[in-house]
Amino acid sequence: SSLDTASFSVEIPNIGKLQKALEDSSKIAEPWLQKAIEASVAEIQKNATKGTVPWKTGYLVQSFGLGILIGRLIGRIAPTANYAIYVHEGTGPHEIRPKNGKALFWPGAAHPVAKVNHPGTKPNRFIPRILGKATPGINRHFERALELILGEIARKSS
Repeated sequence: SSLDTASFSVEIPNIGKLQKALEDSSKIAEPWLQKAIEASVAEIQKNATKGTVPWKTGYLVQSFGLGILIGRLIGRIAPTANYAIYVHEGTGPHEIRPKNGKALFWPGAAHPVAKVNHPGTKPNRFIPRILGKATPGINRHFERALELILGEIARKSS
């Protein structure tokens, strides 16, 4: 057929600029992605509140602010309360013994005791609740970053 022997060429204006912009795309993308990561960590912290995280003293909620790490294209947030994992995952039955001294006593106890058999606690998985509330905002931060990255690549290639 005549298509087998036909030849044609397509000229793409500014193809060199587009290629250069794509080569530079990681330099273009990184600052926008970094901002999206930092905004996402803030989004998670904003949703780690009394409404989503178990509250007795408030320390568990406050400890999220202490567990933030921001690096190059890395964002981490986690509670620093040493008991957070036990609240989240629960505990099995366990024995409680005194740390200092020979007996345990608390207001309302009839007398000091050498140990207490704790029945355990049910898991209170607050992380999925926080993420459920934070996800729409996180998605918005990354969608906006992608728009800005593509816009900048398009500007540099035109």
